[in-house]
Amino acid sequence: MISKESTVLDKIKKRMFTLGNKRLSNNLSILQSLRENDLDALVQVKIPATKKIQSESEKIDNDIVATLSLYCPEAGDLRLLVAFLKITTELVRIHTNTNSFVKEFSLIPYQEMQLEQIIPYLVSMYENTCAALDNAFKIMNLHKKEDVQDLFKQVYAAEAQTDQFYRLIESDVLSLTHQYPEQAIAYLDLLKAVRRLEKIADRALNIASLLHFAQLGGPLSKHIKPE
Repeated sequence: MISKESTVLDKIKKRMFTLGNKRLSNNLSILQSLRENDLDALVQVKIPATKKIQSESEKIDNDIVATLSLYCPEAGDLRLLVAFLKITTELVRIHTNTNSFVKEFSLIPYQEMQLEQIIPYLVSMYENTCAALDNAFKIMNLHKKEDVQDLFKQVYAAEAQTDQFYRLIESDVLSLTHQYPEQAIAYLDLLKAVRRLEKIADRALNIASLLHFAQLGGPLSKHIKPE
């Protein structure tokens, strides 16, 4: 793209980056409450209405489609715009998972549960989730192949760490259901809520894969995991 077309793309990229960073900010607020073991503060974290995020996402999608129609962008810009069309969907899903985690966690009797061993694992898992999100969004503004590949590897590694901590949490939760059978449903509901956070890391990896594809080109299937 040249001049005016480049300006249009830059504006879309800025809006995408802002939309993504707002999702990261929501998750960092929850993470801070977990780090401080302040679960009452966690359930008070305010997450914007999903409809608002969907509306912002749809506006960006409409502008992308208009840009594709008006300017017929060249290969690199075309890949980026196509990636953005998919990423807006991932961002809405991230928002939904974040919102669902807070709502579902607020419904369990966490003050009556034995969470001393689970919380440290949950904090570590969520730190990796947020790191995956942060680095995925940063790929958007990189240009050097080596930098893109390096951040993509970091996102991939953080997502893998998230999976490992989730399995540790799952093991502890199942053990607690046997120790406290009268609270088994509450512990399983907790695991369901935690699963929402694990899925956010999956979405972050999807975003990183799409941006890796947009920046470097080639078949999309080659951007699922680092070389």
